[in-house]
Parts: sequence; structure tokens; C-alpha cells
Amino acid sequence: MNSHNKQPLVSIIIPTYNSERFIANSVVSALNQTYPNIEILIIDDGSTDKTETVIQKLPDSIRYIKQVNSGPSSARNHGIMQSNGEYIAFLDVDDEWMPSKIDKQVSLFESNQNLSITATSYIRCDADLLPIETTALNIPSKEKGIIPFRMLLEKNQLLTSSIMTKKNILDRCGFFDEEIQFGEDWDLWVRIAQLGEIGYIHTPLCKYRVHGAGLTGKLDDKNMQDWLKVIKKNRLRSNSWYDRHVTYRKSYSWYLHNYAYLERVRGQKAEGKKKALKSMITWPFTTRVLRIVKGLFI
Repeated sequence: MNSHNKQPLVSIIIPTYNSERFIANSVVSALNQTYPNIEILIIDDGSTDKTETVIQKLPDSIRYIKQVNSGPSSARNHGIMQSNGEYIAFLDVDDEWMPSKIDKQVSLFESNQNLSITATSYIRCDADLLPIETTALNIPSKEKGIIPFRMLLEKNQLLTSSIMTKKNILDRCGFFDEEIQFGEDWDLWVRIAQLGEIGYIHTPLCKYRVHGAGLTGKLDDKNMQDWLKVIKKNRLRSNSWYDRHVTYRKSYSWYLHNYAYLERVRGQKAEGKKKALKSMITWPFTTRVLRIVKGLFI
């Protein structure tokens, strides 16, 4: 699998935990890439189901590494440390790739040496991977395919399974912060983007499986604290007055808007209204204000 020495090696890192249902299809989508020079590393984060049995039936060229359960950030970091590629691509175990995904991203990197990270559009799918909608960014520099750094500071809109970056960039900026359980991907993307431009491919090259609980299934008060921690770290990373104040307020408002929704879902209506009002006051110049106002009186 690594005999194509004229092309840079791409390391594909797949963290898994109790994913016997999805792991085979995810790996097959990586094996079916049109780009030939790849290595696949599966980092098993202490699975207790039949994940290992399923993996044993996959091609021997796949590198399987099992660790004590330590979380997805630890698993991804373990994969990065064990990888040999010039480029690193992340694939979540319940997502899948289009065959040309790696090929197009390597071509984009090779055509623009200023890039530190690339991402792609993706297709949101249901639990059975049936398409729901295509998610694509509306970026000002659409023709050039560059996401403004400010856009990433405001909100994480990059899907982990769509990301490719350079190994030497990760060596410079550090890996995933294992102390953060939610927003750790956003935290890393911002650090990477401080070292170069963010390339974007508008063609959807990933299938993202949306599970039943959606965003609220991932959120609790601890995760919301982690999200806020990343927002505050991003503010410290900002180099301009605008980003330290305006972009920060936009980001914090979006955070409060989601927190308000979470409060309402779990039955804390008064607290939800309080956070919604605070979101509106923090950044009133958004169409969300109309929904917030409506929600406050209904």
C-alpha cells in the first residue's frame, strides 16, 4: 500500500470505541480511495464489544493499535504519534469517505504551499447513512477556496472526518488537548490555522452520520464548560481588536444560544430564557434574535 514513493504518504487515523456496527464500512471507504499511497491506523480505545473481531477480518495492511480507554482525543493523538505520513487525515468510525477525497486534498495541498489544513463539504446522513442534506460553507473567497481565519474563530464549521493536515504542522502546534472533551477539534483547527491558510473543497467528499440525539446528546454542563474554555482560548489567540471583541461576542452569543436550547430540552425553561436573552444582548445583530424574541414570549 505504500509502494507509490513519488506521492506523499497519507496516514488515515480512525479512532474507535465499541463500533462493531460501523467500523468495517468506514475502513472500506478509506481502502477504496483513488489515492494509492496511504496507511490506515485504527486506534481502538478499549472496546468491549466485537470491534476487534471485525477488524481481524480486514486486510493485514491495516495497523491496529489497542489502548486503555482514554477518550477519542487520546486515541487520535496515539495515532498521530504512530503515523509515518507527511499528511494526516482523520476519519470518525461512523462516517465514510467518497473515493476521491484524499486525492483531491493532496492535490490542493501540493498546489498551494501556504495551506496548513484542508476541509471539504459533506453530506449529512441518517443513522443508516441515507442522505439528509449537503452541508457546504458559504465563504467569501469561494473562487480561491480559502476559509477566512476569522470565520473559524467565530464558530467551528469543519467536520473532523473532512480534515487533512500536515504532520510537521501538528509537531509545531501540538495535538488534540486531552483535557477538553467537547470542542477539542475546534481548538486544534484554530491552532493549525494560525500557521497557514485553511483550504476548502466545496465538493462533498464525506458522509457524516447524524445519530438520533443530535447536538443535545453530546452536551451536558461539563461539555458546555469545555466549549466556553475554547472560546476564551480563541480570544487570547486573536491578533486584532475586532476579533478580540466583535468575533468573540459573536462566538459567545452562539454558545449561549445553544446552551439556551439545551436548557429548554431538559425542562429548565426559565434558565433557557435567561440564556437566550443573554445571547441576544451579547450579539443582537443576527437573524437569531427574531427566533429568540419569539421564544421568550411563547
